[in-house]
Amino acid sequence: MKGLRISVFSIGSSSINNPYTVVNWVFIFLISLIFLYSIIFYPDNYPIPPLLSILTEEIPPSKGLSIGFSEVLRGNFQEALNHNPYSIRIFSFFAIQLIIRFICLMALYYSRFRHSIIAFVDTILSTALFIWCFYPLISYTLLQFYKLTKGLG
Repeated sequence: MKGLRISVFSIGSSSINNPYTVVNWVFIFLISLIFLYSIIFYPDNYPIPPLLSILTEEIPPSKGLSIGFSEVLRGNFQEALNHNPYSIRIFSFFAIQLIIRFICLMALYYSRFRHSIIAFVDTILSTALFIWCFYPLISYTLLQFYKLTKGLG
């Protein structure tokens, strides 16, 4: 009987050999690490300094995200927004992605859709969510890149 293998990484017919399943488990692990980091290092105890701010003396839109994530995880939403106005928006991306990863794993097991269809829909939704949530950081980065390349040519 194909797909009845019992393992920590086995979900119905989608076993550890299915790359999409592996990607989902890796994302679950990485997102969990991000949340764990935000819980452990609170609020002025972050081991990663704001290098861009130190080097350029500019305040990038990512400044205060770590503290903002810590505040969101503790339910202090206004404090999160005080540290970074995009913190809840970006935190939402990771929280929604964690939920989507579990939904996709369940869909792989219970759904009659082909894995490629589930992966395609997931990719479209995740890309749109990423662009919407990270737009302030993406636009800032593109602007900085433009300024840098304009000075070269």
